[in-house]
Amino acid sequence: MVAYSFQQLTEIPEHILQQTNIERLDLRHNKLTFIPENITNLVNLKSLNISYNQIKKLSDIFDRLPNLEILDISHNQIDSIPQSITKLIMLRNFNAWNNQITELPNNFSNLVNLERLDLGCNLLSKVDIDWSNLKKLSYLSLKSNQLDKLPESIHKLDKIEKLFLFGNNFTRIPLNLDLMKSLKEAYIGGNPIADKIEVSPFNYFEHGCYGRGSFWKKSHTSLEDKNKII
Repeated sequence: MVAYSFQQLTEIPEHILQQTNIERLDLRHNKLTFIPENITNLVNLKSLNISYNQIKKLSDIFDRLPNLEILDISHNQIDSIPQSITKLIMLRNFNAWNNQITELPNNFSNLVNLERLDLGCNLLSKVDIDWSNLKKLSYLSLKSNQLDKLPESIHKLDKIEKLFLFGNNFTRIPLNLDLMKSLKEAYIGGNPIADKIEVSPFNYFEHGCYGRGSFWKKSHTSLEDKNKII
């Protein structure tokens, strides 16, 4: 690993960008405002962490980093995900938490090897992709966005175990949680759900970027049995 975190960097040092054998690059907690195009020199890169910087735009160059498995762009000011990210077919972990993303790019569901996806604390009002393609996804966070509905294809996430939906605009519980056979926990607090939810299948947990809310666990009596699924 090459680690240059907490260095007050405003740009990536050129000598790093010439080390074509780098597999893991950690640039978190700096003052970067952009990622240069010649980062694509790092053809063997498997993990890139650029979280906690000041980046507003990402260049559409990620298809030239075909070996990326882990990409962390969280805690920036990014307003869109480049289309080229959808070509990272090796990507297993994508963290875009706490940005200003308003929509997902076309073909986002091409990321068929994703196991963990965090899109929390953004400005998403819809997530209309074909979720059924993401057959390996076990962790999905959509918390603290502007969602009021979800596509039916989310029910087809066969491996999903944890689902974070709190801090959105749902007025109804948006999914039949019991149809998601692998689901263990669903966090849905912090939404203006109109129907009163019985306390028994819920416990307290954080919602929004910070705070408290409620979550459903598979081990409790199902919400369907309590006629609370809509």
